Amino acid sequence: MKRTLSRSIVVFLLVFATCVTLPALATAATYNPINANVVITLPTSSGTKSINVGGMTVAQATATLAQYKLKKTPAKLPVTVSGKSYTIATGDLALTPNISALVTQASQVATGTAVGSASYVTPAAQNILAARIAALAKKTNLKTTKQKTVAGGGTISNFGGRTINQAAALTSATELLNKYGRTIAEKPGTLKLSISPSRPKMSGRDGKGKVLVASLALRRVYLFNGNSLVANYGICIGMPGYSTPTGTYVVARKQRNPTWRNPGKSWSRGMAQSISGARGPLGKAALYLTKNGRDIGIRFHGTHKTWSIGQAQSHGCMRLANSDIVKLYAQVPVGTKVSVFK
Repeated sequence: MKRTLSRSIVVFLLVFATCVTLPALATAATYNPINANVVITLPTSSGTKSINVGGMTVAQATATLAQYKLKKTPAKLPVTVSGKSYTIATGDLALTPNISALVTQASQVATGTAVGSASYVTPAAQNILAARIAALAKKTNLKTTKQKTVAGGGTISNFGGRTINQAAALTSATELLNKYGRTIAEKPGTLKLSISPSRPKMSGRDGKGKVLVASLALRRVYLFNGNSLVANYGICIGMPGYSTPTGTYVVARKQRNPTWRNPGKSWSRGMAQSISGARGPLGKAALYLTKNGRDIGIRFHGTHKTWSIGQAQSHGCMRLANSDIVKLYAQVPVGTKVSVFK
């Protein structure tokens, strides 16, 4: 009985000691007063200030930093989207340094440490900034086309449009505003955003196999298997006077290392009667298209002139980078239907 009681007392003491020790361990990293020569860098209206808070209590350090006139938020953040200028209102956002967070950080570091770079864009301000970027995205987007019927059945939507990557835009905007808050620049930098093609959606093609859908406006070709987008690649399209025709086609045959035959046109005068090879006019591979069983002279083919992708520089064919046409060649069987839209 005595032995059992003794064991109970020992267990109780161990538990009690643990309960007392854990809170002490949790606060052991906080120093009050703050360790010597701990410096906080603070952006103010007159420039960046380095304030030595060593030896101060947390309350004293907070009061000291609060005396400084903090840098004002810029009224507007300049933005460029595809070369056009816009602005996002930022003058009403809470972008001032988080003094409490800086002081807390200072109270947890060793002697002779510099503290700074606390986030100046608060979470609440980020939410507002995200909403304003979304509004800008609506303003700058190219409208997507209405639903279109694709070759072999099915409809494609959200097609032909372009959009801003809003998550990336928010990250970049936050970084610019924070950088402005930490320097003495009179104006924040310009936020440069790029527009990307919107992701198209397919419906009504369950079990109907593969289809190629090309957008001349976006200079891209999309490969679907049923309703699923399998791959997409940039293309070069026909130049003025040799525009790529829209319509419905079929991949009638495929050829690796194809041979280009001189069509005897004005633009091909002086060229060889035939050219093969990766640096030839048809590149490493070609998909030959027919319409109602007739070869119309239009192909998907490769090119080593990768700078032309996204441009209108061909004589009607749709060029892909050699690396991409090789992938597409392996993915697309003969008999695959093709829809080409403006």
